[in-house]
This record gives sequence, C-alpha cells and structure tokens, in this order.
Amino acid sequence: MSRNILRSFGVLIILINILGSARKMPAQSKPVTPQGILPSGILGPEFMISQDTTPLGESGNEQVAFNSKHNEYLVVYDVQPPGQPKQVFARRVTGSGLGALDAFAIGDASGDNFDPSVAYDPVNDRYLIVWSANFNGEFPKYDIYGRVVTWDGLTLYNPKKIYTWAERSFVHSQVVYDSVQKDYLVAWTALVFPQATISDVAIVRVTANGDWENNNNPMVQLMATTGNPDEVDLAYQPANDQVLAAWSEDYARSQTDTGRRVSVMLLNHDLTIANPAHQLSFCTNAANHDDPSLIPYASGHFIAACMERRVGNYSNGTEMKELDETGNEMINGGKGGVWAAWPFGTQDLATSPGSTEWLQLFDMQSFNSSDHEIEAMRNSNIGNGPINGFYPPTNDVRNPRVAQDSPGLIVYQGRKNGTDPLRIYGRTWVPWPLFLPFIKR
Repeated sequence: MSRNILRSFGVLIILINILGSARKMPAQSKPVTPQGILPSGILGPEFMISQDTTPLGESGNEQVAFNSKHNEYLVVYDVQPPGQPKQVFARRVTGSGLGALDAFAIGDASGDNFDPSVAYDPVNDRYLIVWSANFNGEFPKYDIYGRVVTWDGLTLYNPKKIYTWAERSFVHSQVVYDSVQKDYLVAWTALVFPQATISDVAIVRVTANGDWENNNNPMVQLMATTGNPDEVDLAYQPANDQVLAAWSEDYARSQTDTGRRVSVMLLNHDLTIANPAHQLSFCTNAANHDDPSLIPYASGHFIAACMERRVGNYSNGTEMKELDETGNEMINGGKGGVWAAWPFGTQDLATSPGSTEWLQLFDMQSFNSSDHEIEAMRNSNIGNGPINGFYPPTNDVRNPRVAQDSPGLIVYQGRKNGTDPLRIYGRTWVPWPLFLPFIKR
C-alpha cells in the first residue's frame, strides 16, 4: 500500500472520529476553544480588523462583502472617537484572515458618517460602499452617500450623494449587487426631519458607478409606510432577477397590545412589485420578532430568519423558514431555530452560490455573566447541525456578520475587558467537505 494511500486512510479515520464525537455532543455543549474545531468545520485564530483611532473610539455597525475573483473580503465599519464626528472605514481581509491593507477612511471627516453597507461588483472588480452622512450641520439630517472603491483599495472614486430629501433623514442603508442588470439596489429607513420619527423603508436602483438611477420607473419604491418599519435587509436572486426585502414593523396583536413582526416584499429588477408586502407567519405571534436576515437559496428560493423575543424561560431565539420564488412561505418549509432562556442580540445568515447549506450566527448573553457570546449552526436541506459555542479570546462578543454569498469570514464586535472600547474582530471558518447534520427525532 503506497504512502499516499496510507496518509489518506489516516485522515479519513481522524475525520470519522471527529464527526463521531461531534454527534455525541448535546446541542448546547461548548466544544470550541479560541482556535478550535467545530463539528461542522475549522475556525481560524481571532484577529483584529478595525484599527485604533486617536483618540481611541468604539467601532461598530460592521458589514462584509466577499470578493470571488481574489478570494478575499472587504469589511466596513464605523468608529466614534470621543468628541469627534463618527467615521466610516474599510479594510481588506484575505481569505486566510490576514489584514491585506491598512484600514482606509470612506467618508468626509467634516461630518458624521455611519451605518455602512458594502457589495461587490465582479464585472468591474469594484465595491460600492453606502452609508449615512451629515456634512451640513443640520442634526439629525442624514443623506445616503455612496463611494466606489477598486478591489485593492488603492483607488477611491469621489463620494456621491445617492439620495436626499429636505423633509427626511436616512439611516440603516443596505446594498446588494444585481448580477443580471450589473448594477446595485440600495434600501434604507427614512426618518421624518427634524422630529426623527420613523417614516418608511424604501429602495432605489444605483448604477455601477454609484449614481442614483432616477430615470427608473418608479424612481423610488416605498415598501412600508406604517408601523415604524426599520431594519431592512435585501437578498438578490439571480435565478429570477428579483430582490426580496424584509423589515420589522409594529402591528396590533389586539386592541390593547402592540407587537413587532417581520414582513417581506418581492420586487422585480425595475422595482415594480412582484409580490406585495406580507407578514411572515413564523415571525408573527405572541412574541416580538425583529432583526430579519435573508439569503438567496437554491431553485430561485430564499431563506428568511428573524429574532424572537419573549418573556420567560427558553423563549428567546431565532426562527428560520424557506420561501419560494414568489416570496411566500413554503408548506413544510420550516428550517428550525434556536431557543434559550438568555437574552439574544442579533443574527445573520450566509450561504455559497448554488449550495443547499447555510450558516446562521447569533449572539446571546453568556450563561454565567452579562457578557455576550456568539453561537453558530450549520444547516442544510436535510436537517440542522449542532449548535456550537464560539469563544474568541475577547471577553464580550456580539453582532456577528457574514457575507451573504460566503460564510468563510465571520466578523463581530468584541472587547478584551470591561474597560476597553468595542473593536471589530474576525475569524475564518472552513467547513468540512462532508457534513452530517444532527437529525432531531
């Protein structure tokens, strides 16, 4: 028997042993060390993505996009230095998890810049970064800006104002790339100015050069105008050249009770409505539901998820379900979820194009402290995997984010101790080629 065959046989035995051990672990076990092995894959070491400012500020609102041509990522985030305007930065991260270039500023330091989002354009090998900014001193008046950046971060085109309106302020923007039309879709939450009360969630088309396509009909599509809609997320489905939008909103559960639910709308590439706004039944019940996330899925479908918040033991968690190509919930399309007694924070989803698997990340309060930890679950069309604790060296980690089309880099907020400011950290994740999910009886 050749040495290569012996080596391959040995690796197979190790893989079987690891998978066998993983299947014996209870769902809430904590098998991960700071540089450890998940039953569903391998986690790389933690590294810091954000770079400290002077004076030292807190970093947050991180988002990440995957560059399929160069197998790397661009991470965007904002920083609040004490006594100074909030600023947006970006940093390249290689597929192996090393910072490929120093962080670079995206906005204009003359005013506040925050809430960035980023998408990758593989045709031009560039990114579009969008964010909220205030350059004229009219607090709290914020407009949506965009900036095109080349893949290597060496060329930054001039920032462009994508959308403004005298009576509105715009926050919480999201951007996705339309691979058929070769442009972008940008959505946001609008606030009444100057009262700062929520008005609506809306979406526009933006060219590959970062210009608002105001010759489109409609120029702007209002998706929801009642119920304080917020937290919009987008998933572009290339199989149908359509985009699904999701947001959270208030609704009357009874004459005396108001709750929070998640609704979705399916839009054609020209922003005409393919399926009007409708609530997701699995994100509408006695609990409050918010923080929706979406990913495109196989066969022109989507996966939708949201946070569920109740009062009482084992009543906080996440919900997931498959939606068909029309944006409606599939019969028997439930994809499970996670519940626990501890408070949950945020969650996010990622998959790879053409895959029938996806990764869900969420943060929750630790069992024995007020700090948060990150949990992960690998899912597939045949079942859900184990829930794995995610224990970086930082003491308090939260707000995990992944690129929609690649779960290979997990980014999150963290602090080394209680006095440190929040910084942005990352870890790479490489899934096992063979995935054997837990089957729940």
